[in-house]
Amino acid sequence: MSPRQLPHIVTLIVLSVFAARHSGAQPPVYPVKPVRLLVGFVPGGGTDITARAVGQKLSERIGQPVVVDNRPGAGGLVARDIVRNAAPDGYSLLLLTSSQVVNASLIQKDPVDVRRAFAHISLLVWYPYLLVSNPSLPVKTVSEMIAYAKSRPGALNYGTPGIGTAAHLGTELLKHMAGIDMVHVPYKGSGAVVIDLMGGQIQVAFASAISSVPHVNSGKLRALAVSSGRRSKTLPNIPTVAESGVPGYDATGWYSMAAPAQTPRSIVMKLNQEIAAVLETPEVQKSLVADGAEPEHSTPEQLDRKMREEVEKWTRLLATSGIKLQ
Repeated sequence: MSPRQLPHIVTLIVLSVFAARHSGAQPPVYPVKPVRLLVGFVPGGGTDITARAVGQKLSERIGQPVVVDNRPGAGGLVARDIVRNAAPDGYSLLLLTSSQVVNASLIQKDPVDVRRAFAHISLLVWYPYLLVSNPSLPVKTVSEMIAYAKSRPGALNYGTPGIGTAAHLGTELLKHMAGIDMVHVPYKGSGAVVIDLMGGQIQVAFASAISSVPHVNSGKLRALAVSSGRRSKTLPNIPTVAESGVPGYDATGWYSMAAPAQTPRSIVMKLNQEIAAVLETPEVQKSLVADGAEPEHSTPEQLDRKMREEVEKWTRLLATSGIKLQ
């Protein structure tokens, strides 16, 4: 090697190192294989319906299958922990419920801080719960149900998708504010709640509108009220609990999408942008709105703020009301 060649060789080495370093800093190509979307409840409930509606359109946009994987158990904690422990590469996602966010703060046995244990992508939908009853129960309004329950303490059984879920908290709030006693029957998903409610094994439930509205329309269930502080845009003819005899009552649920913590920001934001587009499609709007949900996109930062406010709200409630989650 001549002295004249040395500067050129050094230059080539420097350029090679520079290129290698910068090529390694490039965002990963995503996705290049199917994506799993885990749901912590059985098929047929609101979480499952939302996951499949969003997942189908998301699959079309990202060019890879989005496979909905139902893993029921422990109020959604089984699916939550599968995703929490998965590789942070964007191929294992979680349909997260509002109840899963607050559970860790309300149930001391659970050490997981959901806000920090995941990379939160976007809000998907928010929804009022629909207070529904078996038609054989001789009540048609919330006021009549309260009067019936007061005259028969402990005679009414109410179902929920599990301990600490939004439906459980919402019903305990109603019991506290109305001064009534009902027996809690926890299930492994809202679909099972609706089935047993129609069968008469339980008498009332706060069910997601997504899973209960079709049965209300068919006459198999009776709608008494919505749980939100204002009437739902999708169910405008159904009164709120607050206007039906329990002033100030307000309890809504929501679903969001999350990935394992440490998922690259580029993947989180790609999914966020794709979800924003998915929620605007007429097919998804029609599918979700027709069943009582209200699609809503958010930034990761907006979602984090919402989660923080939700935890603070229910923590205050339990501290001041004496409600016990057992």
